[in-house]
Amino acid sequence: MKRSLLAVSAALTLALGLSPPGSAATANPDASCAGQVGASVAGQSGARAVIAHGFIAEAQSEGVHPPGFFQSEWSRLHQPLEGCLEFITP
Repeated sequence: MKRSLLAVSAALTLALGLSPPGSAATANPDASCAGQVGASVAGQSGARAVIAHGFIAEAQSEGVHPPGFFQSEWSRLHQPLEGCLEFITP
């Protein structure tokens, strides 16, 4: 996706790689991307903060989006976990 999310991508990849398999299974199938990814990284200390900071950095780097713009987009996105991860990783 965007260049400023590269650090988020690396940290998220590490966090997801360390999470136990099937940990996203606790998310409701109708959950938004925020819910699905949140459930998949629940056991990884700081993973959600890394994602949130990535969204904030992206909004600031573009300078045209209000705070919370990307978080809002992501929380309304409903698709399989793999598609949700594509939204936040390049």
